[in-house]
Amino acid sequence: ERIGLLQEIGFFDEKPQKSPMKESIEEMWEENRQALIAYKGEHDTFFVSQQADKKLARWADNQRQFHRRGEMNEKRHKLLQEIGFFDELGKKSPKKKAAEKKKSLDELWEENRQALIAHKMEHNGSFLFHSKSKLGKWVEYQRRAHKLGKMSVKRFTLLNEIDFFHDEQLGERREEAIRKATDAMWEKTRQELVLYKETHGDYSVAPKSRLGRWIENQRRAYKLYDMPAERAELMQQMGLFPERPEDMVDGRTSPRKKRKRLLTQKKEKKTKKVG
Repeated sequence: ERIGLLQEIGFFDEKPQKSPMKESIEEMWEENRQALIAYKGEHDTFFVSQQADKKLARWADNQRQFHRRGEMNEKRHKLLQEIGFFDELGKKSPKKKAAEKKKSLDELWEENRQALIAHKMEHNGSFLFHSKSKLGKWVEYQRRAHKLGKMSVKRFTLLNEIDFFHDEQLGERREEAIRKATDAMWEKTRQELVLYKETHGDYSVAPKSRLGRWIENQRRAYKLYDMPAERAELMQQMGLFPERPEDMVDGRTSPRKKRKRLLTQKKEKKTKKVG
């Protein structure tokens, strides 16, 4: 009866109209969809970076959540399906890929550490490798990173647990011992030369004798600026070598200072000729 009365006045003839608020929401949704299409065209992915567009990234993530929970209406689902939005759901975002890549690098580092432990057990606790081998290059990189302070605390702790740096300290002490032994041998030979002069009055030793060859080697090193300043000074005091030019820096010649000295000498010669 009531329905009949409403029909008489044409109550059911008017079609329901969308509310302004609902239209506004749909417009905003479509604007975000268009922004997503533009992002896809520029970056070849629908996984929007937070740094690029935080608002759009959150919107896109909400659409994925609605789709997974089955809370998306058919119209919106169709519009997103048309642009291939759901095709990437099975794929990993660039952020996750980067995290997995980082993880794989850490795993690779740990594999090398385990290989290092195995090598140490097989070679009586030694960490010495051929410098061109794969593991040898890795070891050298770890030593360099440690010296430059570029090694993470975690990696330092893991290497320290297997006494990796203890072996490094032994190597440094070994090098220091070799240097001291070399210096001691050099000084011993120099003292023999001093004694020779005291006995014979000069340094005219036989060229092919042990002392003769030693003197020749010292002259060559001095000429090539390959002799430490302390040794050069001792040889100068013995009267074997002339004083070094002023362009010496830490036992080696400075190209800039040497060039300046030679130019000065050239100018002095021209001045003398003119005079």
